[in-house]
Amino acid sequence: KLRSYIDAEIIDSATTDLIEAGAHSDMILAALPVQQIVPQLCIAAERADTACLFLDVGSTKANIAAEALGYD
Repeated sequence: KLRSYIDAEIIDSATTDLIEAGAHSDMILAALPVQQIVPQLCIAAERADTACLFLDVGSTKANIAAEALGYD
């Protein structure tokens, strides 16, 4: 499915590898179970540029925000 978005020029590239995503992305979208969002985004953030935008589609923003504040 991701290939079809690239072919339609909706996105430039896509990966399911968080290390690669962190190293090469302007934006990372996390579509994961809520309890996995912050830990997984922290993996990507280790390699991400400071201007990289992190987005999630989790249903409970308060929990995600509170947990994210606890990570360095």
